[in-house]
Amino acid sequence: MFIVLEGIDGCGKSTQAKLLYDWLLSTGKKAELTAEPTKNKIGILIREILSGSEKVDPTALALLFTADRYEHLGNFIEPNLREGKIVICERYYHSTIAYQSAQGVNKDWLLQINSFARKPDFTIFIDVKPEIAIINIKKKIEREKQAIEKRMAELKNARERHSREASKYSMRMYDSYIKKDPAAIARQPLEVSAQHVSKQMNEIAKEIKIIEDELNRGRMDYMKFEKFENLVGFGNEGYEIFLAKVYDNYKKFTDMTSVDGNRPIDNVLEDIKVVVSKSISI
Repeated sequence: MFIVLEGIDGCGKSTQAKLLYDWLLSTGKKAELTAEPTKNKIGILIREILSGSEKVDPTALALLFTADRYEHLGNFIEPNLREGKIVICERYYHSTIAYQSAQGVNKDWLLQINSFARKPDFTIFIDVKPEIAIINIKKKIEREKQAIEKRMAELKNARERHSREASKYSMRMYDSYIKKDPAAIARQPLEVSAQHVSKQMNEIAKEIKIIEDELNRGRMDYMKFEKFENLVGFGNEGYEIFLAKVYDNYKKFTDMTSVDGNRPIDNVLEDIKVVVSKSISI
């Protein structure tokens, strides 16, 4: 069985997809959880574009989404369905049609290029109005910003600690081999001692490099959050207006089952369970 969860940004798709997946596993079902864009090369490129790092023509972006979907179907969705597993996918071709047509891409053309895509057994639309979704997004961004800030502070402290340890270690070795115990040179050649110090210093340098890389990734994520109003990277109309267009496009689909996403998380999940249980014996 192939289940798709759809909805605008900030509606709670990721949360509900994971809860549904966990519930199915708890009932003894074999299930897989996935999402589009994927984490494959094409999907990673799409995520970079959506983060605002690149600006791409909406038609070209629709083709990228469709190419990612083609790979996703062939390499993951179809093989798991053939094994009898339930596949839960966060976003599918409805997203491409809703989002890219909101950017001015011809809807009939979008339907045509996605005509290869397998029809889901259930497409569940988590219905949350754009003005509420924006509030949810801002809250999530604030939580993630705070988490990044905390992690970056921890990394900076770790970097400083490693630097201090490297300095102390170097001086300690120097004192041991040269100042305090000159006889150590006779017992152990100086070049051997120097190699030992160099090896330890290289290990510390590697740790610092790992920390620096994570710090840089954190800074990039933080910058993305700072400019989230332009996350979609298209046009000058503003994110909320764009999201309203996407929402209207979603509401025009007739092959989706809507659940009220404004209710508490557990209540939304119960509504989704009702839909899914119609075709799955639990």
